[in-house]
Amino acid sequence: MRASKDFERAFRTGARRSAGFLTLALSENDHGTARLGLVVSRKVGNAIARNRIKRALREGFRLNPGAFAEGRDYIFTARPGISQIETREIWGAMESLARRAGRALEGEN
Repeated sequence: MRASKDFERAFRTGARRSAGFLTLALSENDHGTARLGLVVSRKVGNAIARNRIKRALREGFRLNPGAFAEGRDYIFTARPGISQIETREIWGAMESLARRAGRALEGEN
């Protein structure tokens, strides 16, 4: 996901859940596929740290397609302190947030 309007729609209308160092905004899309959006600000660290975190988030999304339902946009926002967290712990938080936000989104519909 790269279009500003997709990010804005998810932040405005979607379900949001947070786990310490990671926040998820989840919304329905009309593409029929699960899409990933990432927000990693400079507060998280230097360029090397930000790129490492983005790679870890993309890899977690790619390796576990069953955790991310089709037809939804998943926007993960990294918070300061995430660079000290192990990659597998980040992946676990991604799955947990996806489950929790998915239940919230289904409850709204």
